[in-house]
Amino acid sequence: MKKVINEVNKLNQQTKQLKYNLYNTLKKLEEEYIETGQYYVQILDYLREIAHCLKFISDPIFEHLDNHHPPLLSEQVKDMEELNEKVNSYFNYILLMIKKQKYENLDKLILHQQAILEFITKMKKRQIKLIRSDSVGTRNTLMYLNLLSESKNLVLYTLNMLKSHRDFSLSDELIKKIKFHQNIVS
Repeated sequence: MKKVINEVNKLNQQTKQLKYNLYNTLKKLEEEYIETGQYYVQILDYLREIAHCLKFISDPIFEHLDNHHPPLLSEQVKDMEELNEKVNSYFNYILLMIKKQKYENLDKLILHQQAILEFITKMKKRQIKLIRSDSVGTRNTLMYLNLLSESKNLVLYTLNMLKSHRDFSLSDELIKKIKFHQNIVS
């Protein structure tokens, strides 16, 4: 877990540095790329939020383990493992879309996102039932609900980041086509 915390801290520092250098980066943009600058800003904002989510997920887990609080119940572990599989699949799909720069299947991704969000809602309802039956304690509940909330935020921010990346890519392609056309006409 310490290794994960270190990786998340590095990611946080990297995104913070990118955000800190935003002014200089935007100032260096060539005139024809100014329109794409807004997408760059959006992407950085979402990356910062994603990094924060990971921090808000990893720190409470580490604290829970470090303080030797009782572990999650087997049904909670099973749900978390299923959520992990769904989110990994979702992220892999996003990475593939970014690598190929093909965004035609965005509707499928949105459905995937909705399925994850619905699963998180079901997990929260199951947690409430566990609370009502006195099967879990306060610390377990606080950490578990926090993980679910931050996982939800992570999934939402990631799709928004992908949409901004798509808009940035499409805008950049349009600028290149215009420049190409201007060169032909000249």
